[in-house]
Amino acid sequence: MVRLRYEDDQTRVDVRSVSRIGISDLGANAKRIRAFLETMSEKAISRS
Repeated sequence: MVRLRYEDDQTRVDVRSVSRIGISDLGANAKRIRAFLETMSEKAISRS
């Protein structure tokens, strides 16, 4: 899930990733979120 909130002329991005199977994801969700945020950052910089 990705949620964008606008605060004081800035945009806050909240990202959530949840495993659907099992108890632990062994860091897969954190890795997925980092990759997503890195891609978002690269896209934002290229548009500047």
